[in-house]
Amino acid sequence: MAAIRYKSELLDLTDFFDMEPSLRQYEGDFHRRYRLFEERLKQVEQMEGDFDHFTKGYQAYGVQRQPNNGLFFREWAPGAEMLYLTGDFNNWSKTSHPFTKKDYGKWELYVPPRRDKSPAIEHESKLKLVILTKEGEYLFRISPWAKYVTKRLDSVTYDWTHWDPLHPYLHQYGRPAKPRSLRIYEAHVGIASPEQDIATYKNFTLNVLPRIKDLGYNCIQLMAVMEHAYYASFGYQVTNFFAASSRFGTPEDLKRLVDTAHSLGLYVILDVVHSHASSNTDDGLNQFDGTDSCYFHGGPRGKHSHWGSRLFNYSSVGAGVCWTGAPVPSMLQRVALWSPLTDTFIWVLRLVVLGLGLLLLLVLGLVLGLGLGLGLGLGLGLVLGLGLLLLLVLGMGLLLGLGLVLVLVLGLGLVVLLGLPLLLVLGLGLLLGLGLGLLLLLGLGLGLGVVGLGLGLGLVLIAMPLCC
Repeated sequence: MAAIRYKSELLDLTDFFDMEPSLRQYEGDFHRRYRLFEERLKQVEQMEGDFDHFTKGYQAYGVQRQPNNGLFFREWAPGAEMLYLTGDFNNWSKTSHPFTKKDYGKWELYVPPRRDKSPAIEHESKLKLVILTKEGEYLFRISPWAKYVTKRLDSVTYDWTHWDPLHPYLHQYGRPAKPRSLRIYEAHVGIASPEQDIATYKNFTLNVLPRIKDLGYNCIQLMAVMEHAYYASFGYQVTNFFAASSRFGTPEDLKRLVDTAHSLGLYVILDVVHSHASSNTDDGLNQFDGTDSCYFHGGPRGKHSHWGSRLFNYSSVGAGVCWTGAPVPSMLQRVALWSPLTDTFIWVLRLVVLGLGLLLLLVLGLVLGLGLGLGLGLGLGLVLGLGLLLLLVLGMGLLLGLGLVLVLVLGLGLVVLLGLPLLLVLGLGLLLGLGLGLLLLLGLGLGLGVVGLGLGLGLVLIAMPLCC
């Protein structure tokens, strides 16, 4: 197939479509999917630093033996209410070893070594995770990161077998030099034998690898290595993605097979089934934390109607989940992650932000309340004041008119009866009228001010609960 060349923004598919012209009608879909791939890749690199680190979750999750032989467990179960570890080591006590809940759906447990400094959980002993769901149901599950699972003849499900040999197989040969071209021999370990029984890693190492080398191949592609409960699925309905299938032998047997292939100059490729997974719950990933969408799409979208298997939700990276199964932190959470007191620090920041938000709302409420109250109060006060002013002016006009009539009558009476000069009487009457008018205007102004202030304050008190 023709190579695909990459441009800065779009794929250069010219040579590809020349080789496969029937696919040219889907060119838009190719570009759309490539853009989605670039977005996911950027998100992964922002969270993990580089893509290589993204692929090494198995070094942080599952069981990790520490230098002091203590055992550190980490799981991702965002839908669980509580997690416990049980097994042979604690006589199958269901709740004696609880995990501690961490951020982003992660759970952690440390099991210290024994007094003699040996691991508290023996090699090849049986383990189970106990999931307490939010509905109060206890579920027994196998760790998604289990390295080895086995099945008894009298059982229909697999058991989590703790694989931690004190003297693990050490590789003696490195990866062969990169060949100029690959000549791949695809094989299935279980059927690589003329015998009727299921063949083994050891048989493949001793009897098949030399023949592949002699035939001129430089690479082998092994099918069905990841554990699968349903053997007839040919390895395409995986239950345990990090466990080498126990049908063919132990993880150490597989290591020896790969090391031997390298010694013969053979590259080794393992099939990875990433499109779907087994729908098993007791020994698979399905409903691991008690929910329908822990690793998969929820509802019908997460179910393969033909295979009866589950479909992974790879868009969870975009929805806030990184390779660790943890939601992508916000900027505030990323700042908090820099602190050794992560949980305390982030809660303090949340309280500070909440307090500032409430203070801001209070200030805005007061400003809006005062503005609305004063505006309405002064407006209504002005309207009412102008109305009262008009009425008072009319009233004053009438009073002044009557006063002038009375002054004229009194003045004429004084002039006639007392013989006072007419100009003196008119002057006194004018001064008296002006004085009364000024007193009336001053009283009117004070009255209008009191009315406006009272209305403004009253509307402020009414508006504040509505605004705040």
